[in-house]
Amino acid sequence: MNRELTINLLPSCKDSQLHQQAGTWEDILQLLDGSHMSVGSMTLNEYQHASDEQRKAQKDGTCWIPCSVVDVNGNRNQANMYEAHLLVLDIDTGLPLDDVKARLNSLEAAIHSSFSHTPEHPKWRVVMPLKEPIPASDLAKLFDHFQERFGGELDASCGHDSARLYYLPACPKDARELFHFEHMPGEWLDGQALLADCAPEAVAPPQPDIGTTDIFIYI
Repeated sequence: MNRELTINLLPSCKDSQLHQQAGTWEDILQLLDGSHMSVGSMTLNEYQHASDEQRKAQKDGTCWIPCSVVDVNGNRNQANMYEAHLLVLDIDTGLPLDDVKARLNSLEAAIHSSFSHTPEHPKWRVVMPLKEPIPASDLAKLFDHFQERFGGELDASCGHDSARLYYLPACPKDARELFHFEHMPGEWLDGQALLADCAPEAVAPPQPDIGTTDIFIYI
């Protein structure tokens, strides 16, 4: 399957201007595979002992939202999110990679390690393309299905915020070799089917503004 997926890219978490772009799953895999990975100025040990403010500055860089928006000139908030095209899971509890893959149960996914990942305490981001987009307001319900599947191991603060920013792969300056990316071919997640039994009668969301580029531009 290779339908068009829409996301929003921002150069920094401090940036407020949304950059809506549409592309294929292959395009998104190239964003996540580490080939454009940014490297911080701190070592991993320095980062682990830094203040929260210093850590945030080290990680800051190109980030993305897995949703299209109603108004590309509007605010980055949940009210402006239109449709979710991908589901993102953050796992910071040290769950081994083999356990992560087993719980995905043959679904199509990309998995990459996050900034503070170590072999002793692995941290993963899982990105799954949706067979069809779902209303952004339903993203939390879909996330809850996977929270149950993962036994509460997922970061709910991410999964319940459709406007959440996710950094593209990055690492401390001495931890590039610790970065791990894996593409798991499989069945695309049918979010609509999972939501069908629990969703109330849908109310059509407002139509989005036309402001989408049809190719990915790495910011």
